Amino acid sequence: MRKNKLVMLGLTGLMAISLLVGCASKGNSSKGTTVSESTTVADTTEATTIEETEKVEGFSIFYAEALKDTEGEALQLDKMPEKIVCLSNAGLDILANLDIRPIAINSTASGDYPDWVSELPVIETGMSKLDTESVIALEPDLVIMGSHLKESYSGVLIDAGIPIYYTNEGHISYEETKDQALVLAKSFGGDEELEKLEAEFAEVEARAEEYKNSHEAQKAMLLFTPTYQSTSESYLGSMLKLMGFEIVSDSLVDPSLKAAPIDMEQLIGQEIDMVFAVYPGVPSSDMTQKSFEEEFTKNPEIWNQISAIEQGKIVYLSGTYATAKGANAINNLNDLIDMIEGLE
Repeated sequence: MRKNKLVMLGLTGLMAISLLVGCASKGNSSKGTTVSESTTVADTTEATTIEETEKVEGFSIFYAEALKDTEGEALQLDKMPEKIVCLSNAGLDILANLDIRPIAINSTASGDYPDWVSELPVIETGMSKLDTESVIALEPDLVIMGSHLKESYSGVLIDAGIPIYYTNEGHISYEETKDQALVLAKSFGGDEELEKLEAEFAEVEARAEEYKNSHEAQKAMLLFTPTYQSTSESYLGSMLKLMGFEIVSDSLVDPSLKAAPIDMEQLIGQEIDMVFAVYPGVPSSDMTQKSFEEEFTKNPEIWNQISAIEQGKIVYLSGTYATAKGANAINNLNDLIDMIEGLE
């Protein structure tokens, strides 16, 4: 488990002022500007010496690879924000670990956070809803929110003069989750925090690789609710793929869909060694099990045609495995390995 600690925030990895010229028109345009995507995080770090960094004013929050085409290389602010409204699980995970305390968080926040997180004001947030009036009333100097909220809600926040940093999260792969966590660690914690987090990811990935090399490949079916299936490019699917599992849905639907409706006729007769069942928003594996077993009991003539279900070879998971949870992916993957090894 990752430990929370106070981290002295430095102005590391800042972009040179000359890189900002002509870039304000790309990505987010409220107060903050966007750094040109022609310069990578690595290029910037190499080009900016310690002495130069001390002379440069401003604060850069780098974007994940998946968002660079639309948002640019980074959101550039005049200074380190002091009143952050964090509506992002990926963002909250990093801020909490660095003891950077936002003034409000999203109502869907979940994870292994310090006690002070539970005392913060909550903004009503969902996959397609956001209480913008409450956000504006707090007069933040930065809002961090998932890119899925951008189209519907960014306009009113930008009109209020509030800079927005968008995160890549939700139904994304482990690799995309890792990338988002690392750029946030770089932005708010500097090179030291980045290297620490990289080491933690490397450690758990080594565990997954060890499992893969010591076990024969198994074919897994991922049930994302009783009516949807997940592929190897989903959050859970990509973690299982690291462990050497072959995801059955990849041969039935386009893996890039990440989730698709279940066609039972396609599933019947498929070779399936193990089923993983997850339900978005469900806080415990016991509740997931109850929901799925009710469905299996109602239609046994259908579900029992899948041998792994008939034989009870099912791993029930809490909703935390349905969508990405920032750097908490490290804990998720470790726990997943522990669970699977515990079945042996």
